[in-house]
Amino acid sequence: MRVPLPLPLSRPLLLYAHTCPFCAWAARVVASLDRRERLAFLSMLEPEAEALLELLPENERYVTWHLVLPDGTYLRRAEASVVLLELIDLLRPVGLLVRRLRLQRLVGWIERLVSEYRGELGKLVPRTPPVRRFP
Repeated sequence: MRVPLPLPLSRPLLLYAHTCPFCAWAARVVASLDRRERLAFLSMLEPEAEALLELLPENERYVTWHLVLPDGTYLRRAEASVVLLELIDLLRPVGLLVRRLRLQRLVGWIERLVSEYRGELGKLVPRTPPVRRFP
């Protein structure tokens, strides 16, 4: 989905639920892998994030994380996961391999599984403060 953004983005933005321990930990891991700082990060409860989430249908806002591109494209689930892999230098070969071998359905299945069990996974990871790298 592509929409006009209420605020300009200079880089892709990862919106995540910092109230979910697993989500906050995963965002921190992604931020640490993003050494060139190509990504921005916001918790879904930040005022800037809320303005972006208002553009989505209410039933889609908090179901999963979102990757918002500077052109106003919202990605989630498998497509967002593949693009995220491609944006991180260390993981780019994995993203390219997924795309080349057309493994997006497998990535989508893994993402749905993780999303479904994120509460249980949150008990296994250390509590981390939310990451904010914006704009």
